[in-house]
Amino acid sequence: MARQTDRITRTPSGPATATRLLGLFLLTRPKQWIKNGLVGAAALFGGKVLDLAVMERVGLGFLAFCALSGAVYAWNDLHDQVEDRFHPTKRNRPLASGLVPESWAWALSVALVGLGGLGLALVDPTGLTLGLGLAYLGLSVFYTAWAKNQVILDVLVVAGGFLLRVMAGGALAKVQLSPWLLACTLLLALTLSVGKRRGELVALEGNAVNHRPVMGDYTSRFLDQMIAVIGSVTITCYILYTLLSESGQANPYLFTSAVPVIYGVLRYFYIVYRHKGGESPEALLVGDRPMLVAVFVWLVIVGVTLYV
Repeated sequence: MARQTDRITRTPSGPATATRLLGLFLLTRPKQWIKNGLVGAAALFGGKVLDLAVMERVGLGFLAFCALSGAVYAWNDLHDQVEDRFHPTKRNRPLASGLVPESWAWALSVALVGLGGLGLALVDPTGLTLGLGLAYLGLSVFYTAWAKNQVILDVLVVAGGFLLRVMAGGALAKVQLSPWLLACTLLLALTLSVGKRRGELVALEGNAVNHRPVMGDYTSRFLDQMIAVIGSVTITCYILYTLLSESGQANPYLFTSAVPVIYGVLRYFYIVYRHKGGESPEALLVGDRPMLVAVFVWLVIVGVTLYV
């Protein structure tokens, strides 16, 4: 009888280990790993996609950056878990919800930094890619610790992380990066980052400052002006890239790839303004069918013009 009573009154002390392990995986934000695909941009435009040795290095570099970015996201959530509880969706993140213990998150972050760093060191013995990976980590820590609360600088630092991924891909593919490619990457990243800020401002309304203090320095009108300016320059820069870069001059039909780029940027603006989206650009990229079609068409045009 006593044993039966013990069984009835005994309650679990917390989430099951399997559930916590799943939460630990989600802490790395696997949906955002798509950003690390920029590691392959240099190989694509440098004509190296058909080189298996190059693509093996790029693939390993992609995995290494997934590890590094996962570590950054874990550390970011450790730093922001209190503020995340004011957000309608971020409060469900593993740390903010209490699903994953802080000690587990710290251990994961350290392990991923070691794994990602080791991977970059092995795939590129010159140390250049590892240096770029460490620069990405340093920039991310700088963002989380201070820059994320500095108006305008916050989106510039985020864009810098995208740029470092492309530069690392250039080192892995052993191709000389076009300044046009770097400029287009920076501008596109800025467009997405500013759109994300607007999405957060609209979604959180009065709680925006509680979640992210820098939102008190932004207004919808100011962000609208930034989006209009940066978005226009992004489209212009890509068109000029297809016309004036070495790749563009050698492959005149590359200019046609500007059509899906223009559509994709305008589609993004449509979702930001018409459907109050933009808060999660990575989810938009994989969840919006017209956007997926635009990306696919762009890849086909670029592939045909550069490789056929």
